[in-house]
Amino acid sequence: SLAQFVVLTSFGFGSQSLARPAYFTRHNMTGQQYQNEANERRARGYRLKYVDGYTRSGRARFAAIWEKVQGPGYIARHGLTRSEFNQQIREKIRGGEYQAILVDGYEDNGKDRYAIIWEKRRVPTQAIGFMMTSDKYQEEYNRLKNKGYSISYVSGYNINGKVYYAAIWDKKNSGDRRKFARHGMTYQAFKSESGRQDRQMRLNHISAYTSNGTPYYAAIWEERRTGDPRQINYIGATTNSYNSDILSNRQEGYLPSVIASNNKNGKPRISVIFRTEKNPQSSGKTCT
Repeated sequence: SLAQFVVLTSFGFGSQSLARPAYFTRHNMTGQQYQNEANERRARGYRLKYVDGYTRSGRARFAAIWEKVQGPGYIARHGLTRSEFNQQIREKIRGGEYQAILVDGYEDNGKDRYAIIWEKRRVPTQAIGFMMTSDKYQEEYNRLKNKGYSISYVSGYNINGKVYYAAIWDKKNSGDRRKFARHGMTYQAFKSESGRQDRQMRLNHISAYTSNGTPYYAAIWEERRTGDPRQINYIGATTNSYNSDILSNRQEGYLPSVIASNNKNGKPRISVIFRTEKNPQSSGKTCT
């Protein structure tokens, strides 16, 4: 079995508003462009909040979000082979000081590669899986749910025509939000599921990937609570629409919290979750 499982005990926009944290987001970066941008952002006091690796014409591209805020120490890696990724996880298990907050699988020149973000904090019991087929991912999701774990992150990715999943589960604590996840959704299925969940749950994470020219999605919703920020979800936007919408949403006080990319018939599509600290308790909406 290819599945691995470990349990642990080119467009940028910068925001300079004083009313909210400065942020910078950019997509369609090569691996070297992403590394250069990451170095520059870190030197300027930005923290990497989110990265998504995806494939364009067989080669890896990256979209990322940086935010100028204080926080615990973190380590970010990308371009890891399967062996290097597995070793990275096991090293952090032994160290016991870092928690995985993001894991991302993607294809580069026909090979699976991985990105991961670790934050230095008290480490809860975690489980991390990768190279899981749809059935294996569902099996582990059910098994870990029964053992008191909650899904925190999922990444769908296509390697040589086959779809796999990487995911993070955290041991649930009293008071944690209730969560719900689905994967293998077409655009219409994702839109329908979002409509069903919108009353009691808010969309918290999107993974976008492509199979046979068709865009697919995996997602995690979490329980709504009083005081949650306003939210707008863009699913499957064109590049031009994304560039326009991120500018207009920035003016209205929204910050991008999640960015994911896939293809529709060879043309890029981008999905984004925007949130604002202002006007809490307002329901989000799906814009396409």
